Amino acid sequence: MKYLITGGTGLLGGAVVRSLCAEECDVVILSRAARPDVRLGAGRVRHVVWDARGPGAWCDEMRSSDCVINFAGKSILSSRWTQSVKRELTSSRVDATAVLVQAMRASDTRPRVFISASAVGVYGDRGDTVVTEHTPPGRGFLAGLAVQWEAAAAAAAELGVRVAVPRIGIVLDRDGGALQKMAIPFRLMAGGSLGSGRQMMPWIHLDDLVRAVLFPLGHETFAGPYNCTAPHPVTMKEFCAALGAALHRPCWATVPSFVLKTVLGEASEMLLAGQNALPEKLRTAGFQFHHENIHDALHSIYTT
Repeated sequence: MKYLITGGTGLLGGAVVRSLCAEECDVVILSRAARPDVRLGAGRVRHVVWDARGPGAWCDEMRSSDCVINFAGKSILSSRWTQSVKRELTSSRVDATAVLVQAMRASDTRPRVFISASAVGVYGDRGDTVVTEHTPPGRGFLAGLAVQWEAAAAAAAELGVRVAVPRIGIVLDRDGGALQKMAIPFRLMAGGSLGSGRQMMPWIHLDDLVRAVLFPLGHETFAGPYNCTAPHPVTMKEFCAALGAALHRPCWATVPSFVLKTVLGEASEMLLAGQNALPEKLRTAGFQFHHENIHDALHSIYTT
């Protein structure tokens, strides 16, 4: 099978590419810059230059792709959310997704499946209230962004393409993402929670996330948004205690909410808002998590 992937060099995208290549698949990564083709495991990886702002020669790859996987998007916490940054965050997700759908519409043959990422931020700040895929969107910039992002992907369904939208939680992996940054103060003996510590953290181990993202490929009726989060969310305070235990470091410091708001501005929403998101749709479909408990997940990350 042939897969067309955006964001294929990031933390999640790279892990998905490696998983697909282990299954002898051919992968085409849409990249902003040219890179050499490589053999990876039993599969092959090609890099094709694309411009997320519109169609181009890269659209030819759409005709022979069985599945398109979309992880395109500027990092949410790369800087303060000025109006200019907000436009970039939106364009890098919504416009890039719309361009992919536009290429599908113009193609004489179309992929069977379109897997397009979203985030649990779609639910807004819900405190400790349980949210599932049946919960309506919340308020705030991140929620509004996710709604637009998902709508852009859903347009592919009108073309007869099955669309699956993984709503991704906080990804845990030693070599990148939020965990790598959160571990730094703990290693310096200054670890602790952010804000009140009561906000819920819908986490997921990277290994489980890769399997969850690819889950629709083996389940022909699986479609629409689904939560990619471990079945046992924890509070920020509980997470930091578990992280300290895994690193054999104390967990005593706190960063008050007003400090985060002063430093990050509106972007502090990313750290202070919480979602008690459960993977109801995955569990109902029979998906089995390998890392359900935060202590076991962190132990596996830091001991292997």
